[in-house]
Amino acid sequence: GITRPPMTVLNEAGAINEDTRQCLELIAKHDMILATGHLGRHEIFPLVKTAKECGVNRIIVTHAEFPSQNLSAAEQVALADLGAIIEHCFTTYYTNKAPWEAVFANIRAVGIERTMLATDLGQKTNPPVAAGFAAFAQRLLDAGFSALEINRMAATIPAALVH
Repeated sequence: GITRPPMTVLNEAGAINEDTRQCLELIAKHDMILATGHLGRHEIFPLVKTAKECGVNRIIVTHAEFPSQNLSAAEQVALADLGAIIEHCFTTYYTNKAPWEAVFANIRAVGIERTMLATDLGQKTNPPVAAGFAAFAQRLLDAGFSALEINRMAATIPAALVH
């Protein structure tokens, strides 16, 4: 098969490339949500900053502790300060890609109002989504988060993003 270089949102100078900028302008024009997906950590900051400059209002930094991102608490706070919502996915901790203590500390650093919870489930080798969400909620309860806080991160904040 044909080997292609990995795609990137950056140009040779490390700034957002023109194709990405055009996508950001379309996202802003149609008031869509931008999610960072599986971008590398070095791409996330320039993307979020440029998205805000282009008028994108809804940005999700996905699975912030996943190994390819592995964003520190300070980095997550900085991205939230730029207007992003920080997403934490059950599978990252369930599959031991990051410690549970990291998500608890990072949520506390970023704040409930700038955080959303997801599962990233759906694979045959992992629990069903509902069971995973219940286990995630229980872990958060055991770590001292209230049911109201968990509901805001799991339901209210994500629902507000899709208004």
